Amino acid sequence: MSRKPNTPAPSPSRPTPAVTAWQAEVIGVLRRGIGLMENSDLPPEKRTRKGRQTAKAAAALLRLAPPGLKRKAMGLRLALSGVRRMLAASRDSDALVEAFDRLAPGLLIPRADLAALHKIVAGQRDVHDTAAGERAKAAHIFAALIRQIETWGRTKGGLTPLLAAIGADYRKLRRGMEQAFAEGDINALHAMRKRVIIHRHQTGLMARMAGADKEAGRGRDRLLTHEARAKALGVALGRHRDLCLLDDLLRGQQSPRLHNAIERTLAAIADAQARQLTEARQLSRRLTRRKRRDFVGWAGRAISR
Repeated sequence: MSRKPNTPAPSPSRPTPAVTAWQAEVIGVLRRGIGLMENSDLPPEKRTRKGRQTAKAAAALLRLAPPGLKRKAMGLRLALSGVRRMLAASRDSDALVEAFDRLAPGLLIPRADLAALHKIVAGQRDVHDTAAGERAKAAHIFAALIRQIETWGRTKGGLTPLLAAIGADYRKLRRGMEQAFAEGDINALHAMRKRVIIHRHQTGLMARMAGADKEAGRGRDRLLTHEARAKALGVALGRHRDLCLLDDLLRGQQSPRLHNAIERTLAAIADAQARQLTEARQLSRRLTRRKRRDFVGWAGRAISR
């Protein structure tokens, strides 16, 4: 049976602006990560840190894949998880040095003991100094993932399912927040930090979707402020974890000569951890004060202004 003359021919499905923005953001994150890891002007430890941050950011965004791409996105997330594990030892050894350097100016111990402790901490960096090869592998994986995403082509999807996925992750963050702080367990706090990082990068996507014109400015600025709070919370929880790693390292030392210096350092670590947790609690209350439905509505209005 022939089609009526005035009936338009069916057209292939085209990606909505939301899906297009999401796909472009994932590719942009991976490309920037490659550039940072290959930037010889940056210190090696910063390039390694940027590599792990890139893997986390891309994985957070891939959680928002539209229904037709969820299985493919899961494969990419598994690859990114491998990158994070590959860079973990090098990054943790760098984090130990950074945590000690932040603590050192306030330590009331002899200079010789301070230098000896720094040598112990910095020695972990030498043990795990394989980051150059690992960064090259990570950059190769990121480039391969970009090529895969670019072949995905036209995909159905829209703003509503994307906001629903962001809202689901926000609810998990909000529900686990109070329990993690109540327990004070390092593993629970670390798991919550992962949720915070996911939320931060998903909020950043919404801010960029809000547009750059004057009319969209207010909604975009609110989303950027929310993203900045999530980033600050992630930093506070990350520094708390770094102090835990430093505590574990120093408690395992068997040097009688450094006993007093180590004890004073451990006391300073405990004080710094308490301050980081206090800051994190305050940030978390502001970050998650809205219920899931209210947050999704607020974010949706900010994007669509």
